[in-house]
Amino acid sequence: MLPHDTSLLGVLWLVQSLHEKWQRKRTASLECCAAQVRYSRRKQKAPMDHRTKGFTLIELLVAIAILLVLLTLAVPAFTRSTQTTRADTEIADLRRALNFARLEAIDRGNATRVRPTAGADAWNGELAVYDGTGVLANVLRVIPAMSSGATLTLTSGVTAIDFNSMGGLSSPSSQVVISYGRGTQSRALTVCLNGRILLGGSCG
Repeated sequence: MLPHDTSLLGVLWLVQSLHEKWQRKRTASLECCAAQVRYSRRKQKAPMDHRTKGFTLIELLVAIAILLVLLTLAVPAFTRSTQTTRADTEIADLRRALNFARLEAIDRGNATRVRPTAGADAWNGELAVYDGTGVLANVLRVIPAMSSGATLTLTSGVTAIDFNSMGGLSSPSSQVVISYGRGTQSRALTVCLNGRILLGGSCG
């Protein structure tokens, strides 16, 4: 090969190398531009996506208003339900205690007594069933005091309820009406002369 041919090949190789470098730089530049365009598009779309996923102030206020309305309706209903349940439970416990005293009088063939443990007029407090009407009578059962807010009133002048050996009411000499109150709830028990304990009824 002639010397000038060798020089020509060197020039061609140099041109080809420069061309390849230029192609690589051009490709890298295009990729960089494309990446910048994609980033710019994502950046432009980001606020729109954030707005679609969040809540506006009006939507938040509407949600709070609905929640307040629901709470306004739910709280009184829950309070009434609680008062109703507590009233039913307490009046049922008292009725069972009176029936227990009556049955004990029949079984023992001896008078039994139901009265407050703290004093003659403290019917809201703790009550007890005794196996007799005397001072030395033994306690057969204790009825817990009424819950806070509950009231229990009896026919005027009644300090104790006595059942005779036949299960009838021996003292007082007339029927006893026991009135229970708790908030808007009210219940009534009637102890008849024959010893029956009626819930909200009349002895007839």
